[in-house]
Amino acid sequence: MADNPGATARYSEISKTQIDAGARSDHRMDSSFLTANARPALLGASIGALSFWVPDVAVHAWARHFFDARHVWAINLSMPATFLISYLLGRGRARVTGFKWLGLAMIVGVWLTGGLFIMLSATAEGGGFATARAVTSILLVVGSVIPIVTCMLATYDGSLGALLIVTAVAVLIWAYGASGLREALSHRGKATP
Repeated sequence: MADNPGATARYSEISKTQIDAGARSDHRMDSSFLTANARPALLGASIGALSFWVPDVAVHAWARHFFDARHVWAINLSMPATFLISYLLGRGRARVTGFKWLGLAMIVGVWLTGGLFIMLSATAEGGGFATARAVTSILLVVGSVIPIVTCMLATYDGSLGALLIVTAVAVLIWAYGASGLREALSHRGKATP
């Protein structure tokens, strides 16, 4: 090809056309992927956030100024339980629609809305939004998208154990699925031809 300059020019022109067409098709694939998965992801994140944090707000509202170790136990048992029930109920619907990232969407919802719900639970006790200045409240809620801030707020709230349990179990389930162990175990009892 180096001997024939016309062939080299044609080759580079074809290659450039193919690369441009490939880039356009990849872009269309990415936008359709995002469009198809945005709604289920937002719904999954909302379900994850509500199923996890609402028991926390409810316990704090019920205990008010008498919040003690019994309430911490109630929070740390009820929050993962309601999250698990919501995941199991939502998993069937996610399979029907073909959405494969429900668990991830739910965990992201838990982490991103942690500050908001923790401030709401503190407000139920007479703190949080009720006593903080508007700027401080907004900074805490916005800052809680940083995981360490959510961890610190959850520690003061009494829900750190539940947050760590749900996150650790989600990571273990993901690792189990990604490792191929599930497929290996499901094929174990089947005879191979």
